[in-house]
Amino acid sequence: MILVNGNMLEGALAYLQRGWSVIPIRPGTKKAAGKWREFQKRRPERRELAAWFGNGSRSGLAIVLGEVSGDLVCRDFDDAAGYQAWATEFPDLAKTLPTVATSRGRHVYFRAESLRSQKLPDGEYRANGNYVLLPPSLHPSGVRYTWVVPPPAGDVPLVDPVKTGLLPEASVPPLATSPEQDETAPAKRTVSHLTQRTQRFLRIGAVEGDRNTELFFAACDMAACGIRRPEAERQLLDAYARCQPPYPLEEALPSIASAYSRPRRTVRGADDPWGCYEIPRCIVQRQDITAADKLLWGALDYRQRDKADCYPSISTLARDAGTNRDTAANGIRRLEQAGLLTVQHVRGRVNHYTTHLSEIPTPQAPAADATPVGKSDTKHHGGGVARTDDPRGQGKQDEAPQARPTRAARLLLDNGAGE
Repeated sequence: MILVNGNMLEGALAYLQRGWSVIPIRPGTKKAAGKWREFQKRRPERRELAAWFGNGSRSGLAIVLGEVSGDLVCRDFDDAAGYQAWATEFPDLAKTLPTVATSRGRHVYFRAESLRSQKLPDGEYRANGNYVLLPPSLHPSGVRYTWVVPPPAGDVPLVDPVKTGLLPEASVPPLATSPEQDETAPAKRTVSHLTQRTQRFLRIGAVEGDRNTELFFAACDMAACGIRRPEAERQLLDAYARCQPPYPLEEALPSIASAYSRPRRTVRGADDPWGCYEIPRCIVQRQDITAADKLLWGALDYRQRDKADCYPSISTLARDAGTNRDTAANGIRRLEQAGLLTVQHVRGRVNHYTTHLSEIPTPQAPAADATPVGKSDTKHHGGGVARTDDPRGQGKQDEAPQARPTRAARLLLDNGAGE
């Protein structure tokens, strides 16, 4: 809660802590003091707030609305009558949504999908890129802005402005569509570039001990993909509700807010410096390989993702695992001997690698029915294996290699699921 008559610097720091982009206001006006456009893209640092408000000379502050402030928007009612008409129709929202008393009417704050700012018969709808004054600022008329309904301890509620009467339906322009787009396009955009780990969390949730970690990773990934926070929050909360055992949804919101307050990743390939290696427990608990080997396996698996194989150079692998070329080369040999890696040697070119998981027989995914992950140079025939890539060995029966789970089976094994 922000104290109505609190110190200007204290108020600015409190708003910044909520994830809002704060700017100073020129004394006696409602205009920003100096250049402020950059704060449409980034939030100020604490030292900047100290420089602006530390000497007590400022009489006003404002926040920049939109994505930079967590998709915060403001419904500006020009007069008390317009606000009262809305509050009578939606009394529960009027008691919940943060509301500021202005010199003439009310400012109602909430989070919503980004819509353009627009003039309305009884005020304005202020959205992405606009700024509004907040308590404890002074209006040029001498009236101090005050909180009628203070902000909640957590995130500001996410609402649909049309369904809640805050924006007339006729004022929302129809979305432009192209021949290539259909009703499934938003869903495709949502998941097409997400990592396998994120997609798995959205589909089945997580178990106790991993819930917050998986939620935070998925939120960071969705933010990096450019998925807007309201849509990401909806999907993440749906997934969080499927976690076992169930967990209070309100405890998930701070993790999502933290993920969306971090810098967005611009690189989403195998060289992404923010990428996370996912090393399953069945690999971590192996005693026949070193810790460096396990990290190397994670680096290879990260590069492979959902592809059949990957083909980084030894130097690249050494850099990914934070080691040297000799250690990486020795680790590859040990992983291959342990059955966790298949190496396809290509003359004159870099080797191709396919990662595998340890064999863990379960009733849901029997190891005897599993096949290697990725490209395979074998074809099962009864109890033996016939080579298909060697013309001299066609039809020759060799001893069947140890079967390993498929990547689909790996997901089932990791999550204890199965049919």
